[in-house]
Amino acid sequence: MSNIDNDNIKNILGDIDNHNIDDLDRFKLDVLVELNFNKKEIKNLKKKLEKYKYIEDLSDLHLGKYIRWFNIKNEPQKPKLKNGGFIIDINYINDINIICKNSNNYIFNLNFNDCIIFQKLTLYEEFISNVLSYIK
Repeated sequence: MSNIDNDNIKNILGDIDNHNIDDLDRFKLDVLVELNFNKKEIKNLKKKLEKYKYIEDLSDLHLGKYIRWFNIKNEPQKPKLKNGGFIIDINYINDINIICKNSNNYIFNLNFNDCIIFQKLTLYEEFISNVLSYIK
């Protein structure tokens, strides 16, 4: 049995975002702390966002993926985590609006700049993150 060449694996996975699960958890924790949630609330929210990644940049959003968010414009003190929806379009007229559809086929939009957004990881992203965590 041969040893796994970590550099070779990293080259094969080169086009994949190089964040492992630990990094994703750290980013989420930083955001939740910044929103002034207490320890109990953070524990509960981390569980709800376990398989999600924090979206810092619009280019990280992808059509068809499921998102959840906090609306920090309408709820600046203690925002509530929204149930979410699937991204069906991104509209750039006047501002950046994300058009979503929920499980009840209700279509709605949210302003990217007014929200803190988390996107659900695909099984592939989860797998890659776990592999990267393992080889670190």
